[in-house]
Amino acid sequence: MSDPTPPPPLPPESPYEPPGAPPASPGNGKAGKSYDYYADKIGGVPNIRKRDNLFQGVFVLISGGVGATVGNWVVPSSDNPMQGLLTGLIAGLVVGVVLSGIVLMVLGMIRKS
Repeated sequence: MSDPTPPPPLPPESPYEPPGAPPASPGNGKAGKSYDYYADKIGGVPNIRKRDNLFQGVFVLISGGVGATVGNWVVPSSDNPMQGLLTGLIAGLVVGVVLSGIVLMVLGMIRKS
């Protein structure tokens, strides 16, 4: 038998990282960047971006407050004073979720290109 030689060293880039993937920043792990990259390109997975989730949460809270205010002002409630408030709150929350979802969908489509 001849002298055993060690295997060649692995290349510096991971074979599982796509060629066009953005480089990982020191503050964020490689797994988070890779997940976001595939979530943007393929879709069908939950969005875990902190900025997107914060935007949606704040937008839904504000729209719920606006809806509750408008509902309390518009719906006449002689029997139950909370009826207009709750009706407006539910309508505002639904509208907020739908509108913020549309905004995030458009942003996701822009990120794909």
